[in-house]
Amino acid sequence: MKNLFKLTLSIFLVVLGANTSSAQLTFWNDLYLYYPLNGSGLDLSGNNLHGQALEVTPTTGVFNDPDGAFYFNGTNSMVIRNALELGDSVTMAGWFYSEADSLACGLIYNGNTGFSGYGAFVKKPFGSIPNGSWMGKTLVILQGGVNEAYFNNEFELPTNQWKHIAIVRKGPILELYLNGEFQSTAPYMANPPVGEFSVGSSTAHILTGYGSFKGKIDEIMVFRSALQPQDVQRVFISNLTENKPIINEKVEVKILGTTKGSDEIVFVSNKFNLDEVSILDIKGRTVEIENSTNGLGQKSYSISKRNLNPGFYIAKAMTSGGSTSVKFIVE
Repeated sequence: MKNLFKLTLSIFLVVLGANTSSAQLTFWNDLYLYYPLNGSGLDLSGNNLHGQALEVTPTTGVFNDPDGAFYFNGTNSMVIRNALELGDSVTMAGWFYSEADSLACGLIYNGNTGFSGYGAFVKKPFGSIPNGSWMGKTLVILQGGVNEAYFNNEFELPTNQWKHIAIVRKGPILELYLNGEFQSTAPYMANPPVGEFSVGSSTAHILTGYGSFKGKIDEIMVFRSALQPQDVQRVFISNLTENKPIINEKVEVKILGTTKGSDEIVFVSNKFNLDEVSILDIKGRTVEIENSTNGLGQKSYSISKRNLNPGFYIAKAMTSGGSTSVKFIVE
């Protein structure tokens, strides 16, 4: 289970890997709300801003922790609480896994999507409207009843893939980040937030006939400060830095060699033959891959780390029983 200790450990490892000083970590003191979504809507920031988790189902989290995220059913799933009292310097962030086109809905939103507040929202610019309901995956910075800032197709949430989304308010400007990288801006025009802080959808949104996000959501964070680009990046990688091997008991694969000083990543399966092993970079791009077409199909395999540039990586193994992964650092 994820908890505040794990978050603190992850932050410490980011500092260790980046050789930064503790003075540069003050932005973590501005963490105002933290929903790990590991079985409840509890806030682990220490501020007791707990949410109600309604019609959600526990599912595997973004980093393969069992029951580490919530599945949203596309109909009436949501995590809600009263709207947050935030100033003009704010950061809202989370991980989102789109299963398919959703009914138009808020991913993470503070206020009422119809007439107040702002947040990340999904729909199509020109819409597909089965049964009179807007559907889509296009990412929008929505300011309720005032403005929708659309982006081009590369801002569409990919199907069956995790994406980290962050919206930063810097006074009159809203900034969008995907996977820790700055994308674009929109002018802040929102009416003061009233209603709910919501994840996946909101009460008012569902009552007007819309549904919720369809897919998984994990690691929701709100900061009472406008994070700088390097700090948004640190939030993005904060859970990618644990080098403790993760064992998915269903798959029964161990991934070894992720610690400092090891030259190879070793994949060992106790039950199924390995169908594919790979190394992904921090953006989810494949760096190294071996599969059955290249002679894979055994219970152990190794990939050298010698040709990897310094940075954060994910080692992933796939078998007929499923997949498992481990985060590691190359210094």
